[in-house]
Amino acid sequence: MQVNTDSKTTQGQAFYMTLSPNETQNVEVSISNLTGEENVIRIQPSVGSTDGSGQLDVSNVKAKPDVSMKYPFTDMFMGPDTVTLPAHSAKVVPISIKAPEGTFPGLIMGGLVFSSQNLPVSQSSSSRSGKQMKNNVRYAIPVGIRSKGSTQQRVAPDLDLGEPSLISGVFNHPAVTVNVRDIKPAILRHLKGTVNVYQTDSPTNSFRFQTSTLEMAPNSIYAMQIPWGTNSVSAGTYTVEFQFASGERNWHFSRTLIVSPHRAESVNQTSAASHSNWEQYIAIGIVLLFLLVLSVTILVWHRGKARGARNTQ
Repeated sequence: MQVNTDSKTTQGQAFYMTLSPNETQNVEVSISNLTGEENVIRIQPSVGSTDGSGQLDVSNVKAKPDVSMKYPFTDMFMGPDTVTLPAHSAKVVPISIKAPEGTFPGLIMGGLVFSSQNLPVSQSSSSRSGKQMKNNVRYAIPVGIRSKGSTQQRVAPDLDLGEPSLISGVFNHPAVTVNVRDIKPAILRHLKGTVNVYQTDSPTNSFRFQTSTLEMAPNSIYAMQIPWGTNSVSAGTYTVEFQFASGERNWHFSRTLIVSPHRAESVNQTSAASHSNWEQYIAIGIVLLFLLVLSVTILVWHRGKARGARNTQ
């Protein structure tokens, strides 16, 4: 896939434009179908977002921007919804990107997402899997837009924080979730975080969580999950201290988390059921491993005995 435009600057796998107010930039994207079957390609714009692992992402067309985003890239995109590619063919797809009416500071981040519109097709009854994706493809091109004029100055990223809540997180383990917000039109790189959670009336009931190498898109939300320190949660009032650092920038937030008896019971029941299932899976795995080792041992012994019998004949 190749992108051509008159005013782009390529950095890594992304390309950046500097546009005047109301300026329309035409972009040509060359798409090739190297397979022997027709493929219908869907073209969708996306806003730059931060995924659940804390990384910048432009491939999620359903991502919602933070309320601080004034000009979403999705409002600037003009182009076809789909393109049909016959087998062994190539097409140049024209796309236009129109800048907002006024100048703006910082960076607007978005993406051009190309995905196969082909639906799963049934295979023959002799096939091992019931369905397959026919001639499937998905590709996202990051796009950055800056404004010409006096407001083209660099903008420093800034953080804000939502209110924490208790959830059943990964593998149904108790976790605290909170929305970390980059509220400025700037990419936040090399972000490190430390979270301390302790029960207000019982400071010994506490745990710490640390993370690093986070990268947030401009004006985006990172749904951060902090695994609970144990498999069970006690009802009560907790203080959650957040410390973030990126280069010379530092942020500190303090939030209160109130866990009701009903909420604690619900999360604990989910965690206990999941933990019990994992214990069963581990037990079954150990038994199967033991049976496998036993079978191999018996097989080796049997072959050795048979070989000894032949040698004595």
